[in-house]
Amino acid sequence: MSFAIAKLYYRLKIDGSISFSEAKSKKMKKEIERLIQLGIVEEARVNSGKVFRICSRRMFDAEEGRKWKNGVEAALEEYDSKSEYAINSNDSKSGSISYPTVPIRILNFQNVTLDGTPLTKENTNNIGVFSTEILESYLPSIKIKGELVMIENKESFLFGDSYFPDASAIIYYSGRTSKRWYDWLESNTERIVFAPDYDPVGIEEYLIHKEYLSDRIILYIPENLEELFKHGKKKLYSDQYHVLTRISKQSYSEEIESILDLIRVHKKGVEQEVIFKPKTVI
Repeated sequence: MSFAIAKLYYRLKIDGSISFSEAKSKKMKKEIERLIQLGIVEEARVNSGKVFRICSRRMFDAEEGRKWKNGVEAALEEYDSKSEYAINSNDSKSGSISYPTVPIRILNFQNVTLDGTPLTKENTNNIGVFSTEILESYLPSIKIKGELVMIENKESFLFGDSYFPDASAIIYYSGRTSKRWYDWLESNTERIVFAPDYDPVGIEEYLIHKEYLSDRIILYIPENLEELFKHGKKKLYSDQYHVLTRISKQSYSEEIESILDLIRVHKKGVEQEVIFKPKTVI
């Protein structure tokens, strides 16, 4: 499978869409046409212009699994992205997407195991909170007991331990995740707290995780969420309206329906930066 196709799938997986101008190679265009015919991708217009976006996440995941047994991320790691991308494009900066990583913040070393070796309680006492970044393909090497918190925004992730002091670890997941994440979470942690942006994409991503993880995952909902919608962003509503339309076709729990109602009434979404603010100097 070519680098261009792998790059296309990775962009669709992470962002949910790719702009018309970015999908410029013949291989990308041909694959997009095929995905449209299969009902996996659709063409749409947003404020920034024409895009191709996923309209069936389940079918997309299945198609990715058919092409790459270990996921598109693993395929991308096999490429020398900088050299190959330089041949096919003038924008070598995009080569950086070839190595997806996962920032992780360890709060309780005693509950974290790396490659089968448990970290000691003394690490927690001596080091305190420790942050690192690993290749996504290395996720299976990490085992976590207790509570894992998933946070969507980088800034909120950096001081998440102020809000979740009892967690074993906190992970920054950046909007969209892959089947590799679901498989890892399913065979790993005892309890997962999911803290997204409160916009259509954030809620949809929680619902996808809920399907895989059932009662082991809970949605973090601030007590003053309704008040926070006054400080929301209309762009999160307008740009993600197609996602809201898609997920509104089903019925959900009372807590999910109440959040969707807030999004509809205010015509806004709330980013985590409004919710999680530093309690201490980092």
